[in-house]
Formats: sequence, structure tokens, C-alpha cells
Amino acid sequence: MPNHASQPVRSWELRIGSETLAGVAVLRVAGRISGRTAPLLAQAIGAGPAADHPLILDLTAVDYISSAGFAVLHAAASSRVVVVCGLSDPLATTFGLAEHPPQLIREPALPNALERVTRHP
Repeated sequence: MPNHASQPVRSWELRIGSETLAGVAVLRVAGRISGRTAPLLAQAIGAGPAADHPLILDLTAVDYISSAGFAVLHAAASSRVVVVCGLSDPLATTFGLAEHPPQLIREPALPNALERVTRHP
């Protein structure tokens, strides 16, 4: 029988924090973006800056995203520049397999994302 005690406990919860860095709204997302939690992300994005301002989503602490999560990202990028950063290798692979709107941009880390939106508003 396998010993699962040493494996991390995975939670289907989603935690979202917001801050402004260099005048840019940043949402730091943690947990799993699933069909159940994607509406929380959509709500947080909707409560963010006006649609004509860019938005950075730091997904460093996200370990799963479903098609519902991608749908939220695509909807957000339909009206503004959305930069996602901090993708783990599995998320980067998943992200790379899908087609995305041109306003949904991927950067490796938060400093890169900030540079991208402050240099190219």
C-alpha cells in the first residue's frame, strides 16, 4: 500500500490577493483554478481596474487550471491586455497547448510582466 503521508495535500480552494505595483494592478492567485473556482477569479478580475488598463495575473502559486479557468483568462483578454506570469512547468505546458487571444501574454516572472506593461502600455 503506497504511503501518501509525504505527499502535499492539494486543495481545490482558490485564494486571490490584489496589489498595485508601479501603477499596475496585480492579482496574485494561489490554489487551483477549476470549474468551481473560476467564477471567483472572474469576479476578482471584474473588480480590478477599468478594462482599458492592463492586468497582471501572478500564477506562481497555482498548480492547476481547467478549461473554465482558460475561459476566464480569454474573456478578460478580450477587453484588455492580460499578462500571466509565474507559470509552473505543468501550467506552462498546458498554456502552450491552447490557442490564446493576442492580448493574453505570457511572461516568465512578475518583474518581466511589470516591464512588459509599463514599457508597452
